[in-house]
Amino acid sequence: MFSESHDVAFTVGVGDLGKSYLVSKGDALFVSPISYYTRIRGWDLSPGYSEGTFRDFTRRVGDLCVDCHTGWPRMAAGSHDRFEQPPFRFLTVGCERCHGPGAAHVAQRTINPYIEGSVDLSIVNPQRLHPDLRDNVCMQCHLAGDARVLQPGKDYLDFRPGSSLGDVVAIFSVPPAIKRNRFVLLDQFEDVKLSRCWAASNGRLGCISCHDPHVQRHGKEAVDFFRSRCLTCHTTRSCTAPLATRQATAPSDNCILCHMPQQPSENIAHSSLTDHRILRTQSETPAVPQGGLSAPLDLIYDTKASDKGETQNLRDLALAYAQVVSQYPEYGEKGMQTLERAAAALPADSEVQATYGKVLLIARPRERELAIQALQRAIDAGSKSAEVRTQLARLRLRQGDVTAAVALFDESIRLDPYFTPAYLDLAQVYSMLKDPQSALGVLDTVLKVDPGNDGARRERRNIAGTSR
Repeated sequence: MFSESHDVAFTVGVGDLGKSYLVSKGDALFVSPISYYTRIRGWDLSPGYSEGTFRDFTRRVGDLCVDCHTGWPRMAAGSHDRFEQPPFRFLTVGCERCHGPGAAHVAQRTINPYIEGSVDLSIVNPQRLHPDLRDNVCMQCHLAGDARVLQPGKDYLDFRPGSSLGDVVAIFSVPPAIKRNRFVLLDQFEDVKLSRCWAASNGRLGCISCHDPHVQRHGKEAVDFFRSRCLTCHTTRSCTAPLATRQATAPSDNCILCHMPQQPSENIAHSSLTDHRILRTQSETPAVPQGGLSAPLDLIYDTKASDKGETQNLRDLALAYAQVVSQYPEYGEKGMQTLERAAAALPADSEVQATYGKVLLIARPRERELAIQALQRAIDAGSKSAEVRTQLARLRLRQGDVTAAVALFDESIRLDPYFTPAYLDLAQVYSMLKDPQSALGVLDTVLKVDPGNDGARRERRNIAGTSR
């Protein structure tokens, strides 16, 4: 038996759907296993825990968790999971997320308080941007996509409103023919592109056509507001529903209730999402996205870089296919072919080589030598991944190179003190080397990091029992 308790360090969420809670372990933040859900006015497992993907306090805050739910996370150099202290420059999302850095605006207005012309160019007004750049401001947090690929050397905080989001991250979606009617959190932008309204607007329709990012409306106020948004393009005569039917809704004449009803979310418990396909009737088949697809297994490129060559496109696609294949196995063959081409074309790209090596171990376990070469190239190219080193250490161990394996496990732990598989494997190596004291020392360390780790507890009992 064991117990693990933590003080709540931060609360995430405004409460419309619920709230999750972050706990601190050293310089890392983890999501509590329990979240509060508004719909049930009670507690249940947090996303990820309910599917069994995580246990205890082991789910780290991901890139989108802290980048989109906080004002400005302060990541430790070279890490996506560890933080400087204090971990956030601002706790809440602020003006700069949509309007760009305020320093230039303050400096310009300090030098010259008068605006030349009708537009203040020292600050971004999303309404005045080209439609693609306007939507990019919202998409940075409100389009998760089915795959996200950061550009080399970039992180999400490199994006600046008014620039191309594709220069920072390539976002891909699985086409509707394969995805079908799945409703998941942050798919709204992908869905609205299937609507007749979007197709007919020629780029004029965007998120801020209907949403006021500064105000969250509820109840009748929200119904009236969104109905007024619909009537900027449509008229009351456009509705073919009988007047009695329209008046029967509560509140009456609720456009959203009929054309954008709530659908249950597949990835967030006790929650529902507005259907942004804006269907005339719920039995209507959505349109094919603008531009269509050249092949059934093509991914939809949701973000476009300002200047991207063929090799960069190949890199993005290869990494995207590797992300979606676990959920959509029909992409396996095409994804592997694309990844092989990318690995050959980009031998010094650490992420491509790491992904190629890890995929080979799963898809072609007999080609271990190719996997070893790819993982080693990833490390040589600068990968800081503890997982890559742990995978390579296991392969070196199978080759009989115990010294190299131990060095790789040690490096994994140094780079990521919270990556528990490296500890467990290293403890087993020490047991194999008849060094129970070193093995117990490693296991005691991992149990400080993850007290509920059943594997570490079992291994410790076994070693302690045999060393008496």
